[in-house]
This record gives sequence, structure tokens and C-alpha cells, in this order.
Amino acid sequence: MKPIDMKHAFPTPLLWAAVFALVAGFSSCSSGEKNDLTESNLKGRVKQITELVNNQVKDSLASDETDPTEEKTEYDVMRVLDFYPNGLLKNLRLITEDGTTIQKYEYNKDSLLTQVLQFADGRLVAYDLYTYDDHRRKQTRVIKDTADRTLVSINYTYDRKGNLIEERTDYTVEEGQEKMFSVLKYTYDRKGRRIEKEEIRNGVNSNILEKYEYNAQNDLEKIITVDQMEGQEPFSLTQRYLYLQTDSLGNWTLRETRSQIPGFESAEMILQRWERTIEYYP
Repeated sequence: MKPIDMKHAFPTPLLWAAVFALVAGFSSCSSGEKNDLTESNLKGRVKQITELVNNQVKDSLASDETDPTEEKTEYDVMRVLDFYPNGLLKNLRLITEDGTTIQKYEYNKDSLLTQVLQFADGRLVAYDLYTYDDHRRKQTRVIKDTADRTLVSINYTYDRKGNLIEERTDYTVEEGQEKMFSVLKYTYDRKGRRIEKEEIRNGVNSNILEKYEYNAQNDLEKIITVDQMEGQEPFSLTQRYLYLQTDSLGNWTLRETRSQIPGFESAEMILQRWERTIEYYP
């Protein structure tokens, strides 16, 4: 399986949004009935989260007995999330050696997200606009550049329980070229947790299925990617999330992401290590 080449899959201004999605794994909630804290399984009145992320790949023997705090870790990404007292995301800052990217979130009087401003090193590079249906569910998202050109448009479809089941994205790689689209389809378990995702690009099924598993605390525990190659045996790869430390409210403060090494049943790679500091409202 080849990873998506983000530089060719989206227009340049959208790389900022892609960076946030890939590194962070955090998105503003799609329903007006929930806030960003509950959507991300965060407990308590969180005011600010500072996360240090290490993206260096290391080999391991898949042993959970090693104490990850024994060795000094150098982090290459810092992510800071600020929340309003009502649990809605206020700002998201991503700091790397290449500079600082900021997303600022704006809401209407009904606490529905209406706009996200994206800044790179203090300069506005793009902004998102949102609309909602009669049930306060996110209906459309449009991403525009500073010249007010539409770069990407996204439409959302829900089931009767309010779960997001389809997400269609229309975009062009370069101005003047033919429009392209992708469709993400989701399924859920009885608890309303997302358990599967499949993707269709320009009408062609990718034949790649992502499955999600959760622990007893409803934190994401595994992502199993299955490549259902036509005429061949399906190939699967498992990515595990290990929650190594939590605070007094049960929010994790140290997490590792590990992945199988193809061809070695018991060996894993440490893909990422996340260290969190959480500040709460009194």
C-alpha cells in the first residue's frame, strides 16, 4: 500500500489542514449536541492541552514491560489546544521546526462552528465555512483561499441515529484541471463508536478497509488496515495505541503508537510517542 502523497492530492493551501489532521487526530465535533471534549473522550473541564509528539520510528520487540519513561525522548512537534469553558475548541497551534500553524475556531450564538481561520507563521492562508441542517448537524464544509476561491467542498450524510455515515469531498489538484472527488463511508457499533471506514476515489473503490477497536475507557486501541486486493489474499496491518500514563481524571498523558513490522509476527515499530500536559478550569 502506498501512502497518499499529500503534496499532489490537495492544493497547496490545504496542506495546513492536512498537517493538522495527520498529526493531531483531533477535529471539531460534527453535531451541535456534543462538544469537542466529549467527542475526543476527554473528561473534566479541560482548559488547555499541550502535546509533545515524537515521530521517529524505532524498532521494538513488542514488549509492554519496557518503561518508556526510562529513556529521554526528543520531541519534534508541539501541539497546543485551547478550549472555552463550554468544552468547544478555541484555538489549535502546531509548532514544528518549519514554523507555527494556527487554527482559530468561531461559533454562532447557538454554539455551532461557523468558521475556522488557518494561519501559517501569522499569515492567513485559508479559511473554512460551515452550514448545518435542522438537527444541528454539520451539513457542508467549504475551504477557501485568501482570494475567496473554493478549494474544497465537503458534504456530510447521517443515519437516523445522527451518526456520520458518508463524507464526500470535491476538489481540484490544480486550478483549471478536472474536478476530483472522494467518498468516505463509516459504520458504527451499538455504542455509537466508529468501527469501519472505506474510501471511494473518483467512483473507484480503493479496496482498503480500516477497522477500529476500543478499550474499556472508549479510547481508540487498534486500527486494522485491510487491503482487499483483487485476485490476491487480503493484506492487513495493525496499528496499536498504548496508553501508558493517565491523570487523576482518567485522561491519558502518555501514549505510544505502534505498528507491526511486515514479515515479523512479534516485532513492532514505535511510530509516535505523545506526551500530554492537561490544564483544567477550576
